Amino acid sequence: MERPNRHVWTRPGAAVYAASFPDGSGALFSPVLPVDLAAAGAGLLIRDVPEGGEAVDLRLVPALRGELARVAVARAASPEVALVVVCPVGVSPYRTAVALAVAEILGASRASGAGVVTCAVAPAHGASLATIRHDVRVRAAGGAVSRCRAFEIVARSAVRGPVSLVRGAA
Repeated sequence: MERPNRHVWTRPGAAVYAASFPDGSGALFSPVLPVDLAAAGAGLLIRDVPEGGEAVDLRLVPALRGELARVAVARAASPEVALVVVCPVGVSPYRTAVALAVAEILGASRASGAGVVTCAVAPAHGASLATIRHDVRVRAAGGAVSRCRAFEIVARSAVRGPVSLVRGAA
């Protein structure tokens, strides 16, 4: 397996997994989120841009179900925001953790510094937004490999070419 080039975050005592794209870029992550999504309902998991290299914790901001994608992209446009993970009701914390790892991988690979928005499922959104599917290989602590996907949410104006893009596809 390719060596992940980025460490996302881990929770003390939790297993560490590796997520990677077909091109070999990847990240280490914990499949246990630092927040209780079930208690919070729908919301946005946000990480601000670190100041002076300091690690920044994730924070969960409540948002209305029908507004999740739009509000997430608007928040990510702020220069103070590094990433936003959309957390719809009913999505497993594991899949949300994979979406968080994908946001970290994408953010590390972009020179623009713009905030990245991801979601574990293809979210409902208006005509001004588009989703890009990212296929991910996840290696568990015990070595088992699974495949899953996460979706990046972008302003439609930022997409060049077909909207249904898959990272790593020719």
